[in-house]
Amino acid sequence: MNKAGVANSIGCLVLALFLAGCASFGRQWTTPEVSLVDIRLREIKVLEATFSVDLRVLNPNDTALELSGLDCDIEINGQHLARGVAPVAARVEPYGTLIVPLELYASMLDMAGALIDAMHRAAQSDTAQPMDYRVAGRIGLKAGGFWTPPLNFENRGKIDLHALARP
Repeated sequence: MNKAGVANSIGCLVLALFLAGCASFGRQWTTPEVSLVDIRLREIKVLEATFSVDLRVLNPNDTALELSGLDCDIEINGQHLARGVAPVAARVEPYGTLIVPLELYASMLDMAGALIDAMHRAAQSDTAQPMDYRVAGRIGLKAGGFWTPPLNFENRGKIDLHALARP
């Protein structure tokens, strides 16, 4: 083998060891479970509605999660409803939970008024059926000296329209 081949082989070996070493610094997190605890209609404007939601973040890891932000999207019966982002400076203890409040914004064009009408009808009727929801997004984590990628989450459930319509 010539000198260039030996140098290339050594360079590849050093690079592989370096990358393997860097990979060991990154923490492997189990994705937290994020569920919808409560949703409240706050305000309706001509082109936008505002919702307040409470999300429960359940940490299945043996290390605390230091949250830096949250990005959340909610769908109702397969239709996009609302989206919100917020800086969150909170700590979820190992095997612990935390309720995170968040404001979400919905375009009235996206909603086409259907959800608002359903909520008003639910307040006046005993026959409203629960609606399927999907909550998905990303949790930002504070980096401990190294870049930490956000953790994606997704959860599904049902919303009782009577609960949505209450003040």
